[in-house]
Amino acid sequence: MKKFSILVALLGAFLYYYFFLSEYASFSSIQNYQHTLQVYVHGQYVRSVLLYMVSYIVVVAVSLPVAVLFTLLGGSLFGALWGTLYAVVSATTGATLSFLMVRYLLGQHVQKRYEKNLTLLNKEFKQRGLYYLLSLRLFPVIPFFVLTILIALTNVPLCTFVLTTLVGILPGTFVYTYAGQCLATLESPKDILSPPLLVAFILLGLLALIPVLFQRRRYAGRY
Repeated sequence: MKKFSILVALLGAFLYYYFFLSEYASFSSIQNYQHTLQVYVHGQYVRSVLLYMVSYIVVVAVSLPVAVLFTLLGGSLFGALWGTLYAVVSATTGATLSFLMVRYLLGQHVQKRYEKNLTLLNKEFKQRGLYYLLSLRLFPVIPFFVLTILIALTNVPLCTFVLTTLVGILPGTFVYTYAGQCLATLESPKDILSPPLLVAFILLGLLALIPVLFQRRRYAGRY
């Protein structure tokens, strides 16, 4: 009954978004309302932060495709540094809630159903999961919410998931909040990701894998 209630709540959130909020949750919409929101933040800063963070947490928890817009908006309303802090804490909290829901709804079933197939994967994640997940967060080749769901289906500990999410999304979040300070001049979020920036993200992701490569080489050397 609890699982059914969670599924109904998630479905309700998706339907509410697509039928009532999707037209407002767009890049052009936040540009249009940017000045109005900035005025409100100036007069109600603490309330604005709480509303922003709670909304961001909900968006990430139910995997709505507007997290990037919230990150840009955070930079526009609170500046690059504070916007990054609020966005990272909110995104990590929302991802953790999503992780727990997926693991509760599907994780145990998948682990039991495909126990033999997942033996090697679980072993690898147990030994080096921290580095793999950190690399994937630093270089987001897999969409944020998709990676959260996939990790929840493995046996990765919750603390490892939280740590790698918190640290791994910091660079990208700062880039988007910094760009959010110039929100009015951007034509789309794609304008932010220049080729040099993508290369930097790739290098960060590879850097996180260096300990894995070193361990594998040392292990191979013993045999």
